[in-house]
Amino acid sequence: MLKHTAFGSFYAVFVFLLIFCYSCRQGEPETASGSAEVAETPSVSVESVVVPAVLEVSGGNERDLGMISEHDVILLEFMLRNAGSSALTIIDVTFSCPCGELLNPPENLVLVPGETYALKLNLFAHKISLGDFSRFLSLDLGNEQFFPITIRGHIQANIEVTPDRVIDLGLLKDSGETWEKELQISGVNQLAAGFRLAPDPKADLFELQLEERTSGTYTLKVRPKNSLPYKRRFRSQILLPILEPTGLPDLKIAVRGQVGEDIVFRPASFSFQESDFSVSETLVRSASFGTVPKAEEDTEDSDAVSGSRKSVSNFLFLSSSRRQINNIAWRPLFEHLEFDCPAGVRVEKQLHDHGISLQLHISRTAFAEHRQVSVIPLRDQNTFRKINLRMLREKSGTAVEEDDEDDNEDKEDGAEEEAE
Repeated sequence: MLKHTAFGSFYAVFVFLLIFCYSCRQGEPETASGSAEVAETPSVSVESVVVPAVLEVSGGNERDLGMISEHDVILLEFMLRNAGSSALTIIDVTFSCPCGELLNPPENLVLVPGETYALKLNLFAHKISLGDFSRFLSLDLGNEQFFPITIRGHIQANIEVTPDRVIDLGLLKDSGETWEKELQISGVNQLAAGFRLAPDPKADLFELQLEERTSGTYTLKVRPKNSLPYKRRFRSQILLPILEPTGLPDLKIAVRGQVGEDIVFRPASFSFQESDFSVSETLVRSASFGTVPKAEEDTEDSDAVSGSRKSVSNFLFLSSSRRQINNIAWRPLFEHLEFDCPAGVRVEKQLHDHGISLQLHISRTAFAEHRQVSVIPLRDQNTFRKINLRMLREKSGTAVEEDDEDDNEDKEDGAEEEAE
């Protein structure tokens, strides 16, 4: 009995294993078949593809002009061809220099396959600096496609200026400093046979003495007329008209350098209210430029009503304004410094080792006609940034500052100077 029971149990286990193995074998092909179906499923991504335009330029898109002369006007022609299999559109053409003039600029020009277009450009050599140059044409073909054309070459002078066409003054600490520069001018290359300058060269800031030594050879002497403007980046120019050959542009001589530094007295504005004049008819305020003793600096915020709390920006300014300025001759500036003051305002100046301080005596009568008046510092004909004085309106016991175009302009000027 026990034998039959054991045999039956063994037989049941054996049958179970057979059924299990069979089930596993049946599942394998189904899984493989399912994998094949997944592999055969096509990917879902269909995007429109932009076919790039194919534009060709006869001779290539780089044009080397070699050596040209400064008075040449060169007609350039670029033969454009649609080398693609579909139409293309030239939306616009831009040139990277005012030295060129497009004679037939295409606008939304459609070129069918194989069609050509002759793009023409005048290049004015005198508008480009002497020496090697590169300029670029850019053709807009749409779909953020741009086709470049490069023009390069070397420009040689027809007029030789010795030592150079740029007069570099270097650093002038005194704008009224006297100096003289001498230039030698002669014709070379296309003007080697000679040329003739007009006897009256032009310059706003300089006295010019032009002398013809021999035919086509000149000496030019340059001196300042008066004191020059104080500028960190001083730039000016001299124009010498050419009489012969006719039709040539003026010969330009550049003058550059640094003349001290931009003159700005700080604070650049003061605000008042009627109650400020209750004790005295005249108030005193201080301003300065450069480094002055601490006692000379104004203790009041320039953008606040009298007695108001100082702003953080004002503390930062006072800290930076004490930097020592070494590129100005202080005594000549002090001696020639004057002020254009409105009625009711008087200015006293004081010289320090590295700066100038001002005492502004401001009477209530200064605001009799206008709520804002200005003090303008100047040296000779050169004016510096004005100092604004404003009377605020009273409204319900509170001082309300008026919006004023000059105030906005003053703040914009201040931002520009801080950026420099």
